[in-house]
Amino acid sequence: ETLAFSASETWLPILAEYEEHLADAWLENRRVERSRLLPALAGQARLGTILPFVAGSALKGEGIDTLLDMICDLAPPAGGDPDGPVAGIVFKVEHDKRLGRIAYVRLTSGTLKNRDTVVSPGRGPVGKIVQIRKASGRKAMDIGILEAGNIAAVCGLDGIVAGDMIGDEPNLPQAPSVVQPLLRVRLRPEREQDYAMLAAACAELAAEDPQLKMIWEPGVRQLLLHVTGTIQMEILDALFRDRFGLAVALENPQVIYKETPVRAAYGSDAYTMPKPCWAIVTFAIEPLPLGQGVVYESQVTEIRIRDRYQGQIAQTIPLALQQGPRGWEVTDVKITLVDGEDHPVHTHPLDFATVTPMALMKGLAAAGTRLLEPMLRFRLTVPLPDTGKVISQIVAMRGVLDSGGDADTRDGSDAPGAPRRFLTGRVPVATSLDFPVFIAQATSGRGILTMTFDGYDPCPEGQGEDTAYRGVSPLDRERYILHIRGALR
Repeated sequence: ETLAFSASETWLPILAEYEEHLADAWLENRRVERSRLLPALAGQARLGTILPFVAGSALKGEGIDTLLDMICDLAPPAGGDPDGPVAGIVFKVEHDKRLGRIAYVRLTSGTLKNRDTVVSPGRGPVGKIVQIRKASGRKAMDIGILEAGNIAAVCGLDGIVAGDMIGDEPNLPQAPSVVQPLLRVRLRPEREQDYAMLAAACAELAAEDPQLKMIWEPGVRQLLLHVTGTIQMEILDALFRDRFGLAVALENPQVIYKETPVRAAYGSDAYTMPKPCWAIVTFAIEPLPLGQGVVYESQVTEIRIRDRYQGQIAQTIPLALQQGPRGWEVTDVKITLVDGEDHPVHTHPLDFATVTPMALMKGLAAAGTRLLEPMLRFRLTVPLPDTGKVISQIVAMRGVLDSGGDADTRDGSDAPGAPRRFLTGRVPVATSLDFPVFIAQATSGRGILTMTFDGYDPCPEGQGEDTAYRGVSPLDRERYILHIRGALR
């Protein structure tokens, strides 16, 4: 429920729905001071039950003071123990020609100083601090220290990206939720010799926005970025041109599908030639229900495959599943190592990194895979006369309306008392790329549409599309081994 922050006289009836002690005051028509309502409003805002808002214009400088007052009154106070273990989040990354990568850090616990080595869970050491800068107007100065509850720009962390956590894992703040890109686009520089510069530019942008998730295959000169839509593609085109001086062609976006096995199967391979090498594995592959992800376990004892080699297998499986037989990431699968063998003389840990993708791909090919397509949940309000054509469009997109999800409402944005229809449901991403444009045109701009990611569903037969395997497929066994050994030209 929304609430105008500047109109405190309207707060009590809204807060009374959630706060019992305020409900009594409202029913008894008692006046409650704003100072007593603020804690209740702050609590409900943090729970997400009430959404305070302010009206203004940044261009004209209107409403800025009210916005700052709202932030000060409702935001949780900065805090944390400066003497505790280091914990914080990198919420922004920028690049400076002189200082290199600059990480903006909000520290929730502990203290950072110049020359400290920073560790990120899952990444390990990400760099040594060169400067800790604090902005004051347009100037910034090196303050040399960052304590819990504060924000500063940290220089020297070349391995960090936006969204990374730093410090002690048990004390880390909750990671913020972000929009998941469901499209990817292939990039081609207008000049063939600019591929290396384009890859470097994409790596820089991906550090600032990890959701771009750059995929770069130098051998076949294939460069992909994950994007959220056509508007982001226009922004990227302008960034390449204005910031990096690159003329880049962006191909039509492609929906990011996934694939999952259809039935149980086994996949095995023996990598024993050419010597020196020795790695034999057999995997049992089983499909899992939707949304279960990847589950791995080993039934092989240390006598058959030593633990250090089994660790290499476990590390390789997520990488091997990034591309399945149909070219997409494999999910909702249980993989069990049921048999295998190493050699006391010839085996090297990388032998199991080589044989694991080959055995997995054989098993997935034997199991057969089906495509999973990303789905969006929509909430839509349209003028009642436009309901018929909107529902027809939803059906044409293979969408599904929630049963009992439609209701008539009345909204002041149309003619006084004009009825509107509220609809909810789900649509595939592949068929709904132009849905917002359709709603705007079909309702003359009076429709209100919100769409959020709602997981993956099985793709109907004949829908969806496979994609070419990037690089050398493990199914092409001989070329794959040569590729891994660096002998393929």
